[in-house]
Amino acid sequence: MTAEECHNLQSLRDFKISQNNIQSLPLWIYKLEKLEFLDLRSNDNLLKIESAVQEMKSLIRLDCGGCENLKEPPYSVCQQGIAAIKKFFVDFAADKPVKLVEVPIAVIGNTMSGKTSLFRTLKAGKRTLTFRNERSEKDETTRVFKVEDLPLEDTQIKLFDYGGNHAYHLAYHILSKERCVPLIVVDVADFAKRAQADGSEEACRTVCFDWLSHLYLASPKLGAPILVLTHTDELSSDQLSQAREDLLTTCESIRGKLSDEENSLESLFPKTLIHIQHLSDRQLPLFDTGDIFEFGNDLDETSNIEHLKEKLNDRCKQHIIELPKLWNSVELFIQQCSEQPYVEVSTVLAEFPVDEPLIILRYMHNAGRVFFFENIEALSHIIFHKFTEITSMINMLFHHSSQQHWDNHLSKFVSFTHNGRAIHKLEYEEMIHRLLHDGILAEALLHNLLKSSPFSMAVSVELLRSFLMMHGPIGQLSYKEYLVPALACESIKSLFKMESPLKLKLDIMFGGLAVPNYVHHQISVTVLNLLKSPLHESSAQKNGVTISHGNIVTNVVHDLHKRVTSLQIATTTQELGKSWQLLIDATKAIVHQLSHSWKACSVTFRIYCSHCLFIADHQPDSQVNPEWLNLTPELNRGQIKVEPSLFSGIEPVLCKRYSPSPVQVPTPLRFPCFQLTDKEITKLDKYLQTLKPFQASSTDDEQRHSLKDLGVDEGVSPVPLTALNEDSDLSDVEKEGYCDHKSSADIILRLRRVNKKRVKDLYNNEEKVLRHI
Repeated sequence: MTAEECHNLQSLRDFKISQNNIQSLPLWIYKLEKLEFLDLRSNDNLLKIESAVQEMKSLIRLDCGGCENLKEPPYSVCQQGIAAIKKFFVDFAADKPVKLVEVPIAVIGNTMSGKTSLFRTLKAGKRTLTFRNERSEKDETTRVFKVEDLPLEDTQIKLFDYGGNHAYHLAYHILSKERCVPLIVVDVADFAKRAQADGSEEACRTVCFDWLSHLYLASPKLGAPILVLTHTDELSSDQLSQAREDLLTTCESIRGKLSDEENSLESLFPKTLIHIQHLSDRQLPLFDTGDIFEFGNDLDETSNIEHLKEKLNDRCKQHIIELPKLWNSVELFIQQCSEQPYVEVSTVLAEFPVDEPLIILRYMHNAGRVFFFENIEALSHIIFHKFTEITSMINMLFHHSSQQHWDNHLSKFVSFTHNGRAIHKLEYEEMIHRLLHDGILAEALLHNLLKSSPFSMAVSVELLRSFLMMHGPIGQLSYKEYLVPALACESIKSLFKMESPLKLKLDIMFGGLAVPNYVHHQISVTVLNLLKSPLHESSAQKNGVTISHGNIVTNVVHDLHKRVTSLQIATTTQELGKSWQLLIDATKAIVHQLSHSWKACSVTFRIYCSHCLFIADHQPDSQVNPEWLNLTPELNRGQIKVEPSLFSGIEPVLCKRYSPSPVQVPTPLRFPCFQLTDKEITKLDKYLQTLKPFQASSTDDEQRHSLKDLGVDEGVSPVPLTALNEDSDLSDVEKEGYCDHKSSADIILRLRRVNKKRVKDLYNNEEKVLRHI
């Protein structure tokens, strides 16, 4: 751009250049003196922001979201905004910077696949196995996760060893980072057995794709994974070759199916998906030949170890960054406080009285070096630097040998006092039973479990709640109890309390790469947190949760086989508006949680006709991704917005269950009406009375009822517009499925006589016309 052209932009205040694949910013941008907002989002190839950004005095907002390849400054700094970027450059210039690897190695795979043995082998330079015996106190099974340092040729990297047992999956998201090097360990002998018993595709999903989902759904821009095949010595040469080929071929087949499914969804609902880059790029193999390693007694272990370490070293070299010396000194100081379970923020501030110290702590949290929960009031003064203490605390509740773990715990029980009340073994045993059966955790039990933890009771509770492992306290008892849905074993049997006259139902349907099972437990806790109140009765089941509040009963039901989470509300006509608001708020909360933690999660929504649910129709009418949900172009931003004024009254709309001759039903049975007058509620009650003879017993023809009780003549055409709205001749609301471009329904045009006043009213109502357009 010429100097003259640049001069013409001097008054520019907002500049949006997101999704442009730029690698660096043109220098003239730094000369825009009046620029206040610079939007750089989703420029995947952007590597650097120049220090000249410090001269942009008017710039108050710089959005680098999704620019995860930034190295100067590191993305973990840039995602904090312009203040953090400017501080980085000031501190960077103050002293010689420090080079380090910012990205860890994430080791995943089935339990007993050899992950921990692999790490020990890499560290020792020779084959080193792990002692496994869940009944022994010397059992070396990785519990929850481990974070250890692995020295390499040029540097030292952090290795995250994820415990393979399903009991620990609920904690995986704690270590989830936007950047890491995925390394999946597959017991090839175990795969061969599973393939013979269950088929190659099911075996491949179990040992491979179910594990990749933990990382790639959370961080869709991760690069290619490294594959390590273990226990190769348990197969003959021919068997090993066949199993290896079967695994790789099946992986590509599943990858193709996932890609086709996502493309199909995107054609129906454009711009609602975030693709996993490596899985979507079919031109590259899922596992490159140079990224596959084999380990077994009959192989040259020393050579394989060195080759794998070289591969890790090469991959990590791509993520070397330079950090201000001051920032590295803060981290070293925190890590040296090894005798303490955590460090007080005030201790760090006393040692480093610098400007804006929280920017450094946020960077360390974003980069996975510490846990700093700034937004949780009870934890905002604490820096957690010893991950082992956190895993030990989690392991007290979640254990790979659950029954044996609790039996051992009971065998060592000693009576204790909690809040002035003596707790004896019989009562304690009942507490454990309630936890493992109903997911109800008594505070006295938690207190006793945590007696060996370095964390206080208050800190432990806040950690477990922030990790979405636990909800509470619940109820109005004199002693506290918490809900842990992941530990409940009963199932929700009755989806609705049938004595409640009305039912609302919305399904959240997962597509593409399957989300880990524990995500459903996180959803349960998210809804429990949304509806928290001491007046509510809450219960947990292994397939969901139930919350009763007055005349409203909310169920969250998970069907893992069908990959559906269902929000179901049983309510009354008096509480219908409140229940619609609750349904929308719960959907918002779930989508926000998914989009924050599982960016590439593929989700569609199906909402059912309450008229059909009321008469217990086995094939109720429904809408998929209705336009009134106002989903933003990208689901990953997690914004759902329903205008409160969009639907109101009880005017008739169509239920298309009985197509080609659909019936009319009141608006609140099809669309979210947040407020109903007493008169409208009375009319709705009278209408529902006319349906009772048809509940679950009548034929389709018999169910074609009229809306006489709503004041609508039987002869009125079933037009889904606002026929009863006296202020307008045309509807100012668009009902999805009837007026939109996706509808397959016939368009019905009604002509009415109008006067000049009504024409003028419509002509002058610009807001109404624009909204309709």
